[in-house]
Amino acid sequence: MKPPTSSAALPRSLCSLLVVTLLTGSLAACVTTTGPQTPGQSAAAPGSYKVALTEAEQRLRANERRFNDVVTGAVLQNAMIGAGVGAAAALLSGRRGRDVVAGAAIGAAAGGALGAYQGYTRAKLEQQKMNIAATYNSIADDIRQQNDRWAKDLGDAREVHATSVRELQSLQARARAGTVQVAEQRAQLARFEENHKLMQRRLEVMRKEQGQYEEALAKLPRDAAAERARAEQQLAVMRNSVGQLQAQVASLGNALTTSRV
Repeated sequence: MKPPTSSAALPRSLCSLLVVTLLTGSLAACVTTTGPQTPGQSAAAPGSYKVALTEAEQRLRANERRFNDVVTGAVLQNAMIGAGVGAAAALLSGRRGRDVVAGAAIGAAAGGALGAYQGYTRAKLEQQKMNIAATYNSIADDIRQQNDRWAKDLGDAREVHATSVRELQSLQARARAGTVQVAEQRAQLARFEENHKLMQRRLEVMRKEQGQYEEALAKLPRDAAAERARAEQQLAVMRNSVGQLQAQVASLGNALTTSRV
């Protein structure tokens, strides 16, 4: 029978567990992309034909990698918080040794599962206990700042959508006329499919962020009408942005479907 874990050994085993848990969370959070390895060229282009990317397409791919880094950091942070809560709960209940380590593991897993978009409502509900008007103003500022951050990305998405649809139509016409090589056609289609995938990914992110703000407003009391209206106004701007990107994703998807016929 193994001796019980000593109080001196506990910190080391707990830290080791946290490292493993957090590394596991970071791997789960990462999303593999097929962005270009060389600026201006697509790594997804098959064959020997090299596809030239527009500046907007290059930014779309670069921003995708940046976003993945943000998501990974948020999951790790939630996992760390969860581990601390789990360990504290075990200690407060009078347990020691392996039970504390197990509590940390369970807490880390639960915290990591929250991901990058959970916990916002909980934080705002705690804040509103102090001042509901200030809470609405805080949410309005958060949404406005997010809208501002999205503005550039949405501009790139509009440009990428317009370029992709226009060049897809040109590619189809050239294919019908027999004036395009097979390697070029496949490479260009791969480029437009990657554009579509990245735009879909961005749309998913924006929907999740929109959802956290909607959830926060839905759970707060309907007091401080002026401040709540300000938050709802910013949320309406966000919904409009999400709707525009959704329409562009659908439009490019339809163009890709037509090109495969």
